[in-house]
Amino acid sequence: MKRNVLTALALAAASTVLAVPISKAQRVAPVAAQPERPNIITIMTDDQDVASLRYMPRVKRLLTEKGTTFTNHHVVFPLCCPSRSGYLSGQVGHNNHVRGNTPPEGGYGNLDWTDTLPVWLSNAGYATDHLGKYPNGYDGSQHPETQGVPPGWTEWHGAVDPTTYEFYNYVLNENGVNVKHGSSPEEYQTDVLTGIAKNFIKDRSGGEKPFFLDVAYLAPHWEFRPGSTGEENPGDIEGRNSTENLIGNPPVPAPRHIGMFKGLKAPRTPSYNEKDVSDKPAFVQDSDRMTDAQKRTIDVWYERRIESLQAVDEGIAKILKTLRDSGELDNTYVIFMADNGWLQ
Repeated sequence: MKRNVLTALALAAASTVLAVPISKAQRVAPVAAQPERPNIITIMTDDQDVASLRYMPRVKRLLTEKGTTFTNHHVVFPLCCPSRSGYLSGQVGHNNHVRGNTPPEGGYGNLDWTDTLPVWLSNAGYATDHLGKYPNGYDGSQHPETQGVPPGWTEWHGAVDPTTYEFYNYVLNENGVNVKHGSSPEEYQTDVLTGIAKNFIKDRSGGEKPFFLDVAYLAPHWEFRPGSTGEENPGDIEGRNSTENLIGNPPVPAPRHIGMFKGLKAPRTPSYNEKDVSDKPAFVQDSDRMTDAQKRTIDVWYERRIESLQAVDEGIAKILKTLRDSGELDNTYVIFMADNGWLQ
């Protein structure tokens, strides 16, 4: 039973990294044993590259070193919405009709949300909960009959576009009610999602139904804020109802992690600011080499990416501890992945 569930999830996932902890009890269990249906937790980061795992010691210790890592696992479409739609539907873009982040080629509106992973698991008797980012374009208006909650979710804490890409001052649709979160340190999006995840595990542990928990962190994706000047102060979301005038900024780490990797430089691979690009496409050949200022900007953004992942690293450890304390760890698959990698 567990092998089939894991295989189905692995085929459906559009990720770069997966790690599944297997308890000692599961490793030594007789082949003929029929354990309870497993709980399933998927944890997805946004645009995380594989190399950055070296800066996540808790994930390495608790998942990578104790579980299974899929080193030959490829995203079918390395773009947010198509990748996440592939994960939810088990189909590639030309079958699920999501071939981009926005209409008409893609966006959440192109996905058949009545035939997705949460619907299948709900029909199979699972209690389900989603936290955080959903495929691009979800803003709650697509499901007026359920106050914004998509089919299949027993509980729902979905980030509402266009605030999804803000680490502060974002909106979560919490079981049909839009809840605005502010700019205080305790409202940091990663930490809030971790807290909701812990509460869901506690509430559902020992229940009659197995549970499926889907956690979608924003980190280490960059942030979009309205009319931002690039400063750390979060923007005001009052009255915003579109993605117009949103400005990209570096990822925002939790306050406790700001400066933790100060001076860290982006990887200098052979392709970094390559001098001879004669074998590259024309648009690359036509581009100027990076200036010193551009190099510094890239390094700052990379530093912030790594710092923003520290709260995710802590959050995963807290989720696993909650599973252990609730007595559910031995019967839970935990799958860690990114929606797609990051071109550096």
